[in-house]
This record gives sequence, structure tokens and C-alpha cells, in this order.
Amino acid sequence: MWHWDGSLATVDLGQVQLAVAMAPGDRKVQVKTSEDLLLATLWDMPAVSATPLVDVYVRGHDLVCLTAPSDSFPYHTQLYWTLRTVDVTPTPLVALSLLVSIRTDLLDTHPEIELVTQAARRTSRTLDVAGGPAFVVPLRDSVTLVDFATPEDCVKQEILTPHHDRLSIERSLFGHFLEKGVIRSGRAFAALYANEVADDDASVVCHELLSTELPLTT
Repeated sequence: MWHWDGSLATVDLGQVQLAVAMAPGDRKVQVKTSEDLLLATLWDMPAVSATPLVDVYVRGHDLVCLTAPSDSFPYHTQLYWTLRTVDVTPTPLVALSLLVSIRTDLLDTHPEIELVTQAARRTSRTLDVAGGPAFVVPLRDSVTLVDFATPEDCVKQEILTPHHDRLSIERSLFGHFLEKGVIRSGRAFAALYANEVADDDASVVCHELLSTELPLTT
């Protein structure tokens, strides 16, 4: 379960730790070892991360963050980082999802949110799951990341290696017309394994995550 201390939310999994800070620019999931070595950052959204913070709370397995519109990002935004239970073998260290829910007071907009995962390795594999790419990334300390989103939610998904020791999974969330008062939602999913994971097992966990229920939004 998430532990919230007023500025930082964490999940201690023994071998790794998840952390989400709520300061501007820090609203992303950091995956760290027990020795505080950064392995990856999941689902960084620079435009959303810079918006004014309204509220943060933990509700069951959900870490919930509400933000207000800004001049550069005119959307009311709700973020739900949810810890998931998946009935798969091998069992991941943790499985989680991100739900991004937005609405606007403007008459017509075309929201597009940059969603970036970065990992401290260059090697990766790409699988076809539900018509979209799932990325399997070996991290340090024998940890493996499976990162997945559907093409219905992301108009662009690609993997880049801009630096010699890092790779970047870059997505564009939404990108469609949004009317005033209409709520639009999209999700991303991830699982962390203690060892290497076979392609079939990675595909199965993605399908399991895709079938999980949406968190109750406010």
C-alpha cells in the first residue's frame, strides 16, 4: 500500500521501492533499489507536473493527485497511481497502473500529454499486445520492467536511446478533440519482476492489467 508523508508517497517492496513526489516537476514514479539507486522513472508528464496542486491522498490501493488548470495546460486533471493484484505466474514484484483523467472549461481543445518512461539501460524488447507495443526493459540488479499502453489512449508510442546509458519510452496521450465539460481518460500499465521475464509472460501480464477495473474517479 502507498505510504504518504505529506510530500512523498512510497511503496517499499524490499528489493525495490516506488516513490512519487508531489513538488512541481516531480509527479512521476521513481523506481529505486533498497540502496537508493534509481532504476527507472515511469510516466513523467511535464505539462501536468507543472500545474498547481489541489489535493493528494491515498485511498486503498490508489494514490490520487488532483491539479488545477494553468495558462499552459488549461485542464482540470486527476491522476490515479493504482497498485494492482494480477493472477499470473511468475508473480511480479509489483504491478501498477496510471489513470489520467482531464476536463476543460474551454469550448474546444485538442489535449495531448507527453508521457515519458526512462530507464538506466539501452537494451529492450518490443512485443505486440492488443494491437500496441509493450516494452520489456532489463534494469540493473536483475529487475525487469514491462511497460504498456494501448494505441486507443496513446496516438504515438516509440522507444528512443538519446543517451549512451539510458533509453526513453515516449508516448503522446490523447491528441483528440475535447469539448467543454467532457471528461477524457487514458491509462498506462507497468509490472516489475525480480528476474528476467519471457515474452509470453510479459504479454500475459499486460492483458491482465488491461482487464483491471478503472479506479473510482471523483
